[in-house]
Amino acid sequence: MLLAILLVLSFTLTFLLTQRVRKISLKYKLLDYPVERSSHSTITPRGGGLAIVIVFTGALACAARFGLIAVDVFTTIIVGAMLVALVGWLDDIGKANAWFKLCVHFCAAIWIIDRIGGFNELSFGFATFHFGLLGSAAAVLAAVWIINLYNFMDGIDGIATTEAVFVSATAGFIFWLKGMPSLANVLWILAAAALGFLKWNWPPAKIFMGDVGSGFFGFVFAATMFIGARQSSPSFIWIWLILLGSFVADATITLLRRIRQGSRWNQAHKRHAYQHLARAKGHKNTTIAITALNICWLAPLALLASILESSAFMIACIATIPLCLAALHFKAGLKNE
Repeated sequence: MLLAILLVLSFTLTFLLTQRVRKISLKYKLLDYPVERSSHSTITPRGGGLAIVIVFTGALACAARFGLIAVDVFTTIIVGAMLVALVGWLDDIGKANAWFKLCVHFCAAIWIIDRIGGFNELSFGFATFHFGLLGSAAAVLAAVWIINLYNFMDGIDGIATTEAVFVSATAGFIFWLKGMPSLANVLWILAAAALGFLKWNWPPAKIFMGDVGSGFFGFVFAATMFIGARQSSPSFIWIWLILLGSFVADATITLLRRIRQGSRWNQAHKRHAYQHLARAKGHKNTTIAITALNICWLAPLALLASILESSAFMIACIATIPLCLAALHFKAGLKNE
């Protein structure tokens, strides 16, 4: 009953607070102006993710107070999440550059990996490999990449918010099935807050979540992924690769192609596959298509991987290879012709 109340409150308060944040953004001209590299064509307030951060933090604190979430899980997630959200907000108001943000992201990633006691093994089904400190270093890099790829993929109306609702709700269900209620409750609360924001971010968006929101989502996903892998098994990583597959495939291929072309990795652009698709089909249709792909393709495979843990790596390959091919087909990383 208490969890249900928190979910309803998270949804409602985020919806109401986003309206307030939007008014403040308009008043103080915290606006996103369309430029040549933009995917939108109208001036839109930004920083709406602040409402998600505030509500989620409060709801998580209440959940920890009443035993719905373990206190150590709350502390581990919220400290790093606040760091990432803060630097994201500073960037939204023009007070942080890319390198400063990246340093903070690394600090938050190191925090999470240190709190779980390191991450030094990974299961591929046929064998489990032990990497020692190299594994923890790779985990830090992976966490930083998840934070940033979520930022990169927040480029058209509704896409990052619907992805957050899908990933949070589905991963929460899998955590619940695997006997990890603390992590399940964390993600369900996040899903409820994201759903409250979606009304304002759905195409045509009335406010953008900004870096304060996208980086925050990325960190919470990275944190729950590694905590879950430590509490359950290393194969849990592959379940998250499946759930985030549409974002991982597009962002990774786009980044690699841009690096090969000599482009600056942190420069804004509109060369992601989803951006090419949005120009052809529109923001709403593209967001709906990716959400349908997530629900019909990735969710069943993620659930299957959670049941057949020894085959999780193989299932992740089956899930993501077609997504990589689709990203290539839709010219991820290439200029629009």
